[in-house]
Formats: sequence, C-alpha cells, structure tokens
Amino acid sequence: MDKNAAKIMLISDFLAQHKDDIEPFEYEYIKKNIMHIEKNFMYYPFVAREIYDKLGLMKDEENVYHRFAEFVRELYDITDMSILEVGGGVYPTFAERISTQAGKVTVYDPRLSKHQKSTDKLKLVRRNFNKNMSLNGYDLVLALMPCKGAEAVLDACVEQDKDFIVGLCEGGPHGDYFDFYEDEEEWISSMVSYADTRLRRNGTGKLLSKRLEGCSYPYPIVYNSRN
Repeated sequence: MDKNAAKIMLISDFLAQHKDDIEPFEYEYIKKNIMHIEKNFMYYPFVAREIYDKLGLMKDEENVYHRFAEFVRELYDITDMSILEVGGGVYPTFAERISTQAGKVTVYDPRLSKHQKSTDKLKLVRRNFNKNMSLNGYDLVLALMPCKGAEAVLDACVEQDKDFIVGLCEGGPHGDYFDFYEDEEEWISSMVSYADTRLRRNGTGKLLSKRLEGCSYPYPIVYNSRN
C-alpha cells in the first residue's frame, strides 16, 4: 500500500470510529473530498484540519496549530501560566500541544468530543464562552479561528485587562438579518480597530498583528502589547 492510500485509510477509519463527533454534512463532505483536503484546509470544515493534526499527518511548518503554539511561546514563557483557550474545536489538539508546557490549560467549546477527557493539565469545558465570564485566575487567553467568538474574547479581555492572542478567521459576516458587514475583511477590520481603540483608551497597551505564512491560514493573529 502506498503512502497516500495508507493516509486515506487512516482518516477513513478515524471518521468511522468517531462519526458521532462530527456533523452529518461535515462527515459526508470530508469523506467525499478526502483526497483533496490537504491542498487547502480553509475550503473544508475546521474539524478536518483537527483530524489531520490529531493523526500526525501535517508537517510542522504547514500545521497552523504547531505554528500558532510556536508564536505563543515567542511572546510568553507559559511554563507556569494558567491559560484559557476559547473555541478549542472538536479535537483540541492545540490545547493538548501547549498543555505539555504550560501550568494548566482550560478549553471552552460546546463541540468538544466526548472521547476527549480532562486531565490534571487540561480541563475541558463543553460550553460556549461569553464576554461576561470572569477571567480571574487566567494569565493568558488564546483563541484560534473562533469565528464569532472572537468578539466575546476581545470584549472580555479588554474589559478585564487580560493578555490575549486571537487568530481571526472568516467569522463575519455572520448571516444574521441585522448583520451590517459587507464581507469578512470588513468584519476583521472592525474587530481590529475596535480592540485597538479600547486598549489605547484604557491606557493598557495597543494591538499588534501577525500573519503565519505557508500553513493555509490567511487571516491575521491579533494580540495585545503593553509596551
């Protein structure tokens, strides 16, 4: 069996064993396009990328979870930090990755797989995060492609003066009847401007951004700087 065939079989077996974790439309779409997914993960449900990462099928330089974790460690020594991740996904591979080096990581996502279990280092919370939740006890808040959840994260962190790193995505427009954004770029620009303005107004720093090249992730990562 060649390498590509082995990879397809590995993914197919995983899907069959975890079908109850995945929405029916996601399952069918991934199965139908299984040979093409890694050409550009942004065209597929996020859970496809999580599965590839969980199965060790992505090179580090092409893996957004690996690259995002590297960037976090460039900015912070997380050794003794209590970290909150918002929108960890069905398979919280990013949180698992950083929990090996951080003090403790807590992940919020209502879709967390029932096959995933909390540990002493990694606490799984199967619910949505909202902007009114207390961030007391957390040293750093992270979110990678949380879609509309980015608004809640930025609101909460700016209001409660917490350090954050948020990888934006095509979270807007949201499709609501009251949505006034023309496209995703307008939504992203609005999020960036809003957070930066509030940080500067509060005198708690400014907003910076970073882009990761080469890992099928075209959106900016925004983070606060106290300098």
